Amino acid sequence: ARCICDVKADAETTCFLAGTLSLKEENE
Repeated sequence: ARCICDVKADAETTCFLAGTLSLKEENE
């Protein structure tokens, strides 16, 4: 999943979670 935020050491988890939520919304 692509992240719309800047991928940084502290933001990787946030990007991953945001991307996962976006994918779930698209699938529903």
